[in-house]
Amino acid sequence: MEQRSSVRMMTVATALTIGGMCLAALDAFCLPGVWGPVGLAIVYVFGGGPASIRALTALWRERSLDIDLLMVIAAVAAAAVDAALEGAVLLTLFSISTTLEHRVMGRARRAVEALMSLRPDTALLRQPDGSVTEVPVRQLQPGDHMVLRPGAKVPVDGVIREGQVSIYV
Repeated sequence: MEQRSSVRMMTVATALTIGGMCLAALDAFCLPGVWGPVGLAIVYVFGGGPASIRALTALWRERSLDIDLLMVIAAVAAAAVDAALEGAVLLTLFSISTTLEHRVMGRARRAVEALMSLRPDTALLRQPDGSVTEVPVRQLQPGDHMVLRPGAKVPVDGVIREGQVSIYV
């Protein structure tokens, strides 16, 4: 749930960044006035702020430089050489890509978790004497013989030694 909350906050920050970029673009291309600096400030705060926090956290905790730091430095450098609009474009695109990346990663994580929940916890193991016992999947060893009953979930990969089977996935 914490991951979803984080992605939600990133989505809001990205939406604000896009809105700020629109204000800055309006000012730059058709409606000059006070909205350009306001739009740039919004972009730098909501686009650069989260990236700065991530960059400083990585620098402090992991002692590593990452793409977040590079983007923030590039945007600040652009503003320093009187190219704040270009820096804002950079931050906007970076904010969008980071948000999309986190959304996709969250979906992939949930899909893998859903697949893992389909895996049964037990398997029917055929003992050397021919009897069948239910054992936890973790106790299975390569070479063990399993029994698969109609409608049962396949607990592990294997080779069909006798009989026929159709498996729908």
